Amino acid sequence: MRTLVPRITSALAISGAGGVGFLFALEATAVPEWIALLGALASVTALAGALCLALVLGPLQRRHQELRRDYDRATRRLEEAQEVGRIGWWSYDFSTGRIEASRALARLFGLDIEAAPSTPDEFLDLILEEDRAPFKADLQKAVRTHAASDVTFRAVVEGSLREYRLRARISYDEAGRPAWSVGTVQDITEERRGARERAAFVSTVTHELRTPLTSIVGSLSLLRGGAMGEVPTNMRSAVNMAEANSRRLSDLVDDILDSERLMSGEMQMEFEEIGLEDFAAEAVETNSGYGEQLGVAFRDEIVADGLVVRGDRSRLLQVMSNLLSNAAKFSDANSEVIVKVAREGDEAIVSVIDQGQGIPEEAQGTIFDRFTQAHGHAGRNAHSTGLGLNISKQIVERHDGVLELSSSPGEGSTFSVRLPVERVDLSLGGNGTRSAAGLSSVGLNAMMLLGLV
Repeated sequence: MRTLVPRITSALAISGAGGVGFLFALEATAVPEWIALLGALASVTALAGALCLALVLGPLQRRHQELRRDYDRATRRLEEAQEVGRIGWWSYDFSTGRIEASRALARLFGLDIEAAPSTPDEFLDLILEEDRAPFKADLQKAVRTHAASDVTFRAVVEGSLREYRLRARISYDEAGRPAWSVGTVQDITEERRGARERAAFVSTVTHELRTPLTSIVGSLSLLRGGAMGEVPTNMRSAVNMAEANSRRLSDLVDDILDSERLMSGEMQMEFEEIGLEDFAAEAVETNSGYGEQLGVAFRDEIVADGLVVRGDRSRLLQVMSNLLSNAAKFSDANSEVIVKVAREGDEAIVSVIDQGQGIPEEAQGTIFDRFTQAHGHAGRNAHSTGLGLNISKQIVERHDGVLELSSSPGEGSTFSVRLPVERVDLSLGGNGTRSAAGLSSVGLNAMMLLGLV
């Protein structure tokens, strides 16, 4: 029988990380036995390694498969939800200038996912040409103010005119540079059609109500004034009450019509440059008669001179009338209401400050909702439609502004209208848009990346 221990014919010392070892050269006659032994050991080692690997990787692989199934299921559900809501998501990387869009967004425009817009220019090409300028202006504002963007636009899809709403938010890096943006696009065609039909119905009804109401109010006014002869003493109270309630009903009709027009986007506005010093004086003069009836004096206070905003003068005066009438109703007799014009950064602030009873904190969160009374029913002559503040808020927002409230019970209330200051170097003729001259360097770079300037 052959010996299993080979004879060493030579040895070479080798060194390694584990110390010093030896590489042996074996006699040729012993090689077959050693090969067989080493082969068996290698097989056992490989088998043991495979078993260990299977024990470790098996659960991981199963978990990976479970997570993959969950991900695929969630993705399918998200796609289905987007299809039901006719909404799609997108994201934009400022560093690459590329857009990533969901399959649902592509379908909103009648496109396959491969044909979905991948650059800002491709997206703009989808928008109806006359809607591109206001679309760009809204995005410029979002970059300039670091605010979320919410804009509507139209597009022709498969021969049909569709309406869409885009919402977006821009994220910035540590240096304040735009890094990426994410948002959604929703098809609102049916919603807008329904809103227009509702507005048309309301307009028809209110017109049918307004015509006879105007006649009733006019007739009662003439009757009370003695145009038809002296009103008997025992009838004066009834005539006065009838006239007051007719006027109140007429105001309600007007407010409902305005509210519906604003909600449906049908209210037209004529924008012009407005100097706030003259504007505040006009608001005070126009409403002073109402204040005098309640023993309340209105006056203006100009803290910042030369402020100019861009807006619809008659609609902004409507806002001031709402705020001043509320202030007078809830102020004590012989008190004062101030219309203050000030500036904060790039915003002009027109505030109506009263010395009334204030608004409870629990009511301030809903004060701008429809059919909500400003101060409950505690004010003098506090008859109200509950629509004035909601209408005022919507009008101010149509001017890219904000209507704010600051109030403490027993200390009065301040309603502030914040509007962007109009600058000559930002004007682009009469189209109401702004040029890149007014943007910060960060905003300008963002717009360049978006292909909008």
